[in-house]
Amino acid sequence: MSLEGNGAGRPQTLDELRILLTEQRSAETLDPEEVLAAREMRRLRGELSAALGELYSCAECGRGHLLPEGRWDGGKCCSDPAAEHFDPETLAQLRAAGTEATDLVGPCDARAGCFMRGPKGCAIPREHRPNACVGYLCEALRRELAARGNLQDIQEKRYALAAAERRFVALRAARELSEAMAKAL
Repeated sequence: MSLEGNGAGRPQTLDELRILLTEQRSAETLDPEEVLAAREMRRLRGELSAALGELYSCAECGRGHLLPEGRWDGGKCCSDPAAEHFDPETLAQLRAAGTEATDLVGPCDARAGCFMRGPKGCAIPREHRPNACVGYLCEALRRELAARGNLQDIQEKRYALAAAERRFVALRAARELSEAMAKAL
């Protein structure tokens, strides 16, 4: 079941997200270098999340805003529609790193903005979140991290994540081109 007619293959619900994820190729069917780059991103997302820790800025930024941003304290940026972050490239990266449909469990309660955002924040385990979600730093968060003294470390982890993502994208594009050329022959 393909959802290509649905906003260029971008999910609007958790069920659609799971379907689109399973339509991606699994690690067993990919070039080992592609899988290594995807797993490197997964590792770096975990390191970045751990380095960020508890964030005061994120706990406060939604206060006073209209719905959906202000439904709960915190995470105004997490009120964006999930479809913006779960594009086909991101889904390919997550699947190649081992994310399965069963790893994506939405919040049990009401949602606001992203269909994965509940009153306690994102329902997706950090290692299964898109790079854009884990690596986003607003200006308030940058100031907090600078005051804490670990902004430089966080930035270095973000750059490493971006480098691994570029590597994955290039490897995937090369594989797809090679497959298309072989098919054309």
